[in-house]
Amino acid sequence: TSQLPLPRALEPPVREARDLFWLEGASSGNCDVVVFGGPLRDETLCHAGAAPPRHDPRGPPVCQAVSFSVSVLSSTNAALFSEPPEVSWDGTLTFAAAPLQIGEARLRVDMSDSGGVLSNDGRTWGHDTAPPRFVTLRVLAVNRKPVFQAHDIMVNQNNGWERVVFAADVTPGAAHEAAQNLVWEVQDNAPDGFFVDAPRLAVAIIDGQMFGIARFRLAAGSVGEVRFNVTLVDDGPVDAAVGHAGRSEAQAFALTVRGMNQPPSFVVLQPVVRITEGEASYTIANFAANITAGSPLEDRTQDATFAVFSVEALDSSWDPRGLVTRFALAWRAPGTRAPLPHAGTLLLSLAPFRDGLFRIVVVGVDDGPAGGAQQRNASYIPFLLDVRGVFQ
Repeated sequence: TSQLPLPRALEPPVREARDLFWLEGASSGNCDVVVFGGPLRDETLCHAGAAPPRHDPRGPPVCQAVSFSVSVLSSTNAALFSEPPEVSWDGTLTFAAAPLQIGEARLRVDMSDSGGVLSNDGRTWGHDTAPPRFVTLRVLAVNRKPVFQAHDIMVNQNNGWERVVFAADVTPGAAHEAAQNLVWEVQDNAPDGFFVDAPRLAVAIIDGQMFGIARFRLAAGSVGEVRFNVTLVDDGPVDAAVGHAGRSEAQAFALTVRGMNQPPSFVVLQPVVRITEGEASYTIANFAANITAGSPLEDRTQDATFAVFSVEALDSSWDPRGLVTRFALAWRAPGTRAPLPHAGTLLLSLAPFRDGLFRIVVVGVDDGPAGGAQQRNASYIPFLLDVRGVFQ
């Protein structure tokens, strides 16, 4: 290289001397100089998005722009990215990992500037590309919160043990969390005595899908609505700083216990009633107890009657048909639903001259709905009647 004065055509206003590149001299006898380069370039980085600074059109650019290209060389998960990796002019790596995907990708990053190179006769001067850089990008697993969809449930009263589905679409989070254990946290507003066995909530797999299952046993006569608030918790790590979340959002559902018509009934206190024939009528105190139209609620809303359904001679030579001419079980005051003080007393009249051992079945019938296994308005209560003859 040599120091030469700047040619007039390229002379900047400051009229200073600058270095020139002696890139190649081609001589054929005389020393003729072919100049491929001009003044030294200023390789200050241009800022992306801003207008390039003004410069003398006779001189070199005042800055250079840089760009990057990113190639994915390999990946353990082909679906790892929803937006591929890119590097901006200032070296910022951006990408979007696909939802619920984890894995590792090997990246190659190439960089180039806008300065260009000089080429002549197969030779090149200058460099506008940097050596490639290689980066390993790992998308690590994060414990996602479990999810589910709760829904209301309905059962009938007095059904014994119940096993019902209260939640669908249950998942522990992402696919890599399939081995996690899930438990329910639950709160309810059930009144005391509503359940004999309180609800036990679990996650069950049915036909390959996970569901929330509730198992419980209602107390006899329980009806109404109970509300539950439930949260699903996994056994994965919990650290909000890195995005770990092992608890679902709380959801609510209602359990409705539908009242079914229960048959009227009573408890026989005297399984064997012993009387002597010949009386016009008999008053049998404390014959029955716990007389009901079916349930406490039905006692307030329904009426019931009790009558002889059948008579069978177990040890008698008499035809049992027509044996009982009157059967009246004291229960409520006429025209009201208030129980009588002497409720449970039986008023009984028999056909004369009959004796022996008989099996009597009493039928109780209420005025509630009937039909199906859950809607019953009749029940059958047996007792024994031992009628002794006057000459025995």
